[in-house]
Amino acid sequence: MNNKYTKLKIFYNSTIGESLFKANMIKEEKIKKLDIYESYMSIVKDTCKLIKELGIKDPYNASAIFDYLLWNGYLSKDKTLKYSISNRTNLNYLAGTDIMTGRSVCINNADMLSRVLNELGYESFIFVCRPNETEEKKNTTYKPNIKRKKDNITETEESNIRKFLLKLPFFNKIGTHAITIFNFCNNYSFHDPTNIDFLNAQKDFEVKFVCSDLSFQLNPFDTSIINNVTKECFMKSFESLYNNSNQLKLDKMFVEKTFDYSILKCIINSSLLNDFYEEITPKINETCKRLEKYK
Repeated sequence: MNNKYTKLKIFYNSTIGESLFKANMIKEEKIKKLDIYESYMSIVKDTCKLIKELGIKDPYNASAIFDYLLWNGYLSKDKTLKYSISNRTNLNYLAGTDIMTGRSVCINNADMLSRVLNELGYESFIFVCRPNETEEKKNTTYKPNIKRKKDNITETEESNIRKFLLKLPFFNKIGTHAITIFNFCNNYSFHDPTNIDFLNAQKDFEVKFVCSDLSFQLNPFDTSIINNVTKECFMKSFESLYNNSNQLKLDKMFVEKTFDYSILKCIINSSLLNDFYEEITPKINETCKRLEKYK
């Protein structure tokens, strides 16, 4: 039996482990009383309403639609979002609120997607991980027609930052990236709204992009700390990952069809998307205003 799995399972079933999950849920209840939670979740719910109006009935296309909305600025002020490591708040448990300001990184994107999927009825939460390789994605076989904007950072600089971090001893033990896991018909899948791709689980808590060679090592412990997930929900995914069971294995054709279909839906319904943005703009501005006091 995997030593890491055994130790973590013993920890999660211990009194301390039980307290960890209870503390997370208590924190979530406190956050629900904040005014910024109200405005943020209102945007999340409006996003779900739009996804339903587009006729989407599964979490795969819902994730692809989210990526399109995210990187085309439909969830941000001034209708612009950039990948940026500066001028962010990363509000604990409400990291997705940074998206409204027009700047985000992986934790922000994964948080909002997980909340959108939960609102749509799919069990979902953030999963923390770290790259197994230091180089950029290689041998990419498919890229959806969604362009990521970056703020004052080139791909070379981003790669160099990751290489530097991975040389630090403690970064080899903790997560440096965040993706989203979701449950559909008792099968678990992963999506990365930052890199715009789905991932398949491998053995030993590893996940690999469907459309490139880049892979991540999952970090269950960090995941259990930063989420509002219940113990029951977390342990189901934990067991599934260890046993490499209850997981759909996606292929390139599926991913390509999913993105092509979802992007076409957005393009055909551009007027609906514009109406959506006009409707939520006051909520975006209000969220940005409320976020200021947490900086």
